[in-house]
Amino acid sequence: MKKVNINAWMWFFVLIVYCVFMIHLIVSNRILLFIHPKMIKYIAFTIIVFIILISRQIIQLNNIKNSSNKLDLSFLIFMLPVILTVIVNPNQLNAKTAVNKGINIPSVSQQLEVPDETEKSEELVQPIQVEVGYNTQEGKDFLDVIEGISNDFENVLGTKVEISGFIFLQEDFNEGQFVISRYMMNCCAADVQLIGVLCKYSDDYPLVANEWIKISGIVDQIMYKGSSDEEEIEMAQIIVSEVEGIIIPDDQYVYPY
Repeated sequence: MKKVNINAWMWFFVLIVYCVFMIHLIVSNRILLFIHPKMIKYIAFTIIVFIILISRQIIQLNNIKNSSNKLDLSFLIFMLPVILTVIVNPNQLNAKTAVNKGINIPSVSQQLEVPDETEKSEELVQPIQVEVGYNTQEGKDFLDVIEGISNDFENVLGTKVEISGFIFLQEDFNEGQFVISRYMMNCCAADVQLIGVLCKYSDDYPLVANEWIKISGIVDQIMYKGSSDEEEIEMAQIIVSEVEGIIIPDDQYVYPY
């Protein structure tokens, strides 16, 4: 009976699994659960390296000179990440995760005179234009509003905006108050942060945490105080006129660049 280099075959199997696994992540776009789209090129380079290693490993399959009859189980350590990914089946972050990570809501840095209702524009405007980059159009619109409130609030105040995101709720919010939010990724899932805008809706729309909605309304300014021991701060608030439930988008993250 011909002797088989079992350990060489095991490592050949591990390399094949990793290569196929990474190709699957890219083709299915599930790679976007873990990294910024700009990082995909490095994963593609890694796949090329794995193909080279597989080619080299093929040569070792029939090399029995240095083979051992003892099975090397260390390959199981390398299989662990793949096994965990299959078992856990990770999804994108949601409002439940935000309870632990916290949320970044832009505040107004200076006192501004609130214009009269007659001065408020009904035109959809985007004072700060963020490059589309890796964002969907909806993600770009969301970042436009965040950037406008953070850096050019005087120009945003009183204008009509239309954005989509998921509902984030806190216990200290008043009735009808919520944050329309999205996760922003700079590099990978480890550095994501939740960003959003405070909203106020007076109609009887059932606010459910983590529900994806599309809103339109006028950007206003309020004095907001969280807990009793916090000072009041000036914050932007969208006075919502329309709310529409939407399907969860394929790519829920937004990317600053």
